[in-house]
Amino acid sequence: MKSNLAEMHCLNEQIERLESEIPKMAKLRPEAERCLPTGGGTASERSLSVETVT
Repeated sequence: MKSNLAEMHCLNEQIERLESEIPKMAKLRPEAERCLPTGGGTASERSLSVETVT
């Protein structure tokens, strides 16, 4: 049971790290930028049409 909790805690930390890093590596697709309101739109609007940079 303790090992499951430790593993879950470790995975949660990794998920939080990914959630903060992925937006830094993402960019809007050019065709999606036309659909956003002036100012870039909200975070949820941007997340609907992102493309990660590899």
